Amino acid sequence: MEIEPINPFSTQRKHPVSYASLMVATLAPMMAGITVPGMILKRLLPSTNAMQIIAGAGTFIVLTPLLMCVGAYCWLVWSLTEWSIALSRRRSLSTVISALSPG
Repeated sequence: MEIEPINPFSTQRKHPVSYASLMVATLAPMMAGITVPGMILKRLLPSTNAMQIIAGAGTFIVLTPLLMCVGAYCWLVWSLTEWSIALSRRRSLSTVISALSPG
């Protein structure tokens, strides 16, 4: 049984708002999580040496994918919650309509 690969570009064209919101959700925590500590460290250590720069760069390199995953996870949980609310409302509305219809 062969599984046909999905073309990501065609999926992205069908749902542009979802992809744009996912990109914002992944990039926003990453940018904030790297910019804010960088600004704080710049005030605490105005003149840095090479070891501090290497340690800071390594920390930021490790933090980038972690913070992007946190943003993607929050986006996924939010979108699944919104879908479940929409489905429950649709189900309850169809139940009300079927109860009111004669027959």
